This record gives sequence, C-alpha cells and structure tokens, in this order.
Amino acid sequence: FRVSVACLGSADLVEGIRAQVVDKDRNPHWSPATIDEVTDAAIATFFAPLGDLELGLTAPQSQR
Repeated sequence: FRVSVACLGSADLVEGIRAQVVDKDRNPHWSPATIDEVTDAAIATFFAPLGDLELGLTAPQSQR
C-alpha cells in the first residue's frame, strides 16, 4: 500500500502514462534517467510510513 501511494505521487507515473497512453511515443524520460542513479534514500521514500493514511494492518495471530 505504501509503495502504491508513493507511486501515485511520483512524476514518473505521469511520465509513463504520457509516453504509453497519451503521446504513444513509448519514450519516457524517467527521473533519474538510469537505475544506477537511483539512491537508497529515494527507494526508502516509497516504504516510509504514511502517518494518518497508514492502513494499520496486522498479521493474524496463529491459533494453536
């Protein structure tokens, strides 16, 4: 859920839709442009807690 919410706020989602659906040029201009430019900090933002938007799901307890 966290990753989905982060993707919705990402400029790359809009860029991907533009390249595939709107302009149909299939030439997205990602930011960053290459996988090597992606930082650990950038990845961490996709997994960061969402505060009030957090679902609060918990794993079920096993019943033994």
